[in-house]
Amino acid sequence: MPPARAADEAHLSWILPVLFLEFLAIAITKSLLPERLNAFFGDNVYVWLGAGETAKGFLAFLACPMMGRLSDSTGRRPCLLFTILGTTAPCWVLAFTDNLIIYIVALAASGAAAATFTLVFAYISDVTPPSDRAAAYGSALATLGLSFTVGPPLGALLSRRVGDRRVFLVALAIALFDTFLVGAALPESLPPAKRHHKPMWDPRRTFQLLEKDLYLRRVAGVVLCYYSGVWALVTTLVVYAVRVFGLSTVQVGYLLSLYGLCTMVAESVIVRYAVPLLGELPTARLGLLAFAAQCCIVAGATSPEPLFASVALSLVSNLVYPALSALV
Repeated sequence: MPPARAADEAHLSWILPVLFLEFLAIAITKSLLPERLNAFFGDNVYVWLGAGETAKGFLAFLACPMMGRLSDSTGRRPCLLFTILGTTAPCWVLAFTDNLIIYIVALAASGAAAATFTLVFAYISDVTPPSDRAAAYGSALATLGLSFTVGPPLGALLSRRVGDRRVFLVALAIALFDTFLVGAALPESLPPAKRHHKPMWDPRRTFQLLEKDLYLRRVAGVVLCYYSGVWALVTTLVVYAVRVFGLSTVQVGYLLSLYGLCTMVAESVIVRYAVPLLGELPTARLGLLAFAAQCCIVAGATSPEPLFASVALSLVSNLVYPALSALV
């Protein structure tokens, strides 16, 4: 194996575990939250959760490009340290308080650190030749799916044995261990000689670009509508399932695990065949139809079984993001 190729694989062998551990720290608490949120906020649970997620999304919109530019001048590792601690904060803060308002505030503030994939993709771009990047990006997305396949049921089962608070402490321990890996073991992908200072991101430039390019504006409109629906479903589904159907913590863990597994399979395996066979635009359309069908099934469900059955459609709906990305 050529030395350069071996060095690239050594970098990837560290960044993927770092990504896995960050999202494992988040995923391990996901099955515990719906019951707590419903009990604390009652009928206002969707209002509080929606407000927190909206603020998080707005801050993420600002933070992702800013963090990307900052990492171009400081290196990827310092920025990764910040994003790991920031994005996991809503999970481990509950180890020290039962006040869910503090959780919502931490959730909203975590948007300022929600640039992990911006940095991971930049890291991969630094160390991977263009011909290998698509596969490496797919591996990163599959790693995210793996963390959500393992994390929710693991958290639910741990909670039965040791209690919720200790699960939140485990999330903190995972996050701290992940920062240790970044600081002590992860090789820096951007040496000082390749760093360059850029002006901070100006959001007006993004809108000016959209104003000039009709094609990009239409793609952006599709992405906005799709992800508005996706995040509305993702952020409320398990809260709704617990509130309406009385799902247990373990059942919630299994439901989330199935979503994680489908995400992993769709974005690492199915997309490799669907896009070349069908083309980017037909694949995106098929994914959007599958997501619409998934929403209809959830909306019409009168028992928990359709919720679990609808997960199968995410094998197709998860093709939307990679297909649209290939279009631009």
